[in-house]
Amino acid sequence: VQSHQIMCIDEQIIPFTGGMPNKVVIKTKPHPVGLKLFCLAAPSGTILNFVPYCGTRTFSKPFDEMPQGQAAVLSLCEKVQKGCTLFLDRFFTGLGVVNALLADGIFVTGTVLRNRLPPGLRDKLPLENVERGSSTLLVNSESTMALTSWKDSKNVLVLSSRHTKVPETTCKRWVKGQKSKKSFPQPQSVAAYNANMGGVDLTDRMLALYPHWAYRTNKWTVRVILHFFMVVTTNTWFERAKTTTHLEKL
Repeated sequence: VQSHQIMCIDEQIIPFTGGMPNKVVIKTKPHPVGLKLFCLAAPSGTILNFVPYCGTRTFSKPFDEMPQGQAAVLSLCEKVQKGCTLFLDRFFTGLGVVNALLADGIFVTGTVLRNRLPPGLRDKLPLENVERGSSTLLVNSESTMALTSWKDSKNVLVLSSRHTKVPETTCKRWVKGQKSKKSFPQPQSVAAYNANMGGVDLTDRMLALYPHWAYRTNKWTVRVILHFFMVVTTNTWFERAKTTTHLEKL
């Protein structure tokens, strides 16, 4: 953890459809049924820390009375050094999480749900029917936190204590009426989020490409143990690939 300056937190599912305690269903995942893990990862795919979901017993004091997303972030970041930047999706991001980590010297950039913002802040955001590519920036009075609203196919809200709207980049999106791709301006916070948020998804992709031969088992304990063996193997491959690429550049 100490050697990584940029990290992300996301949920991971250990696929298993048999009987097991604390089994969950997350429909947005490639394998929606199984044991859920809260994972801290590098953008390169290396898993740095994890917490298994165990219902109400997942987190001990002082995290047990917090919302689950906030508790997961603060628990995973106990050994993260100051000055690091953390990327979160909308399940974890909130004003409380950003303020708590900022007090510890850790910066956060993450998508946020509109209904998790205070009513007074929500009223300042633009409506849905704005031009695609347009964006709005709101900054708090201490200038420590920025909320960026960007219109893609839908409104995207990014809360950050590190990135703002500028400098803007460009991205290409398919325009149905023109039947071609067109360039649109994109805020810096959105571009940084898209570039650094996929570490856990990258690990899931690697695990799906090379499944263990003993994955077809009726025992959930065996399935979980094999999953962690494969995660260690995948981590080793990611670190070796990173080192090899660095040596080739030299």
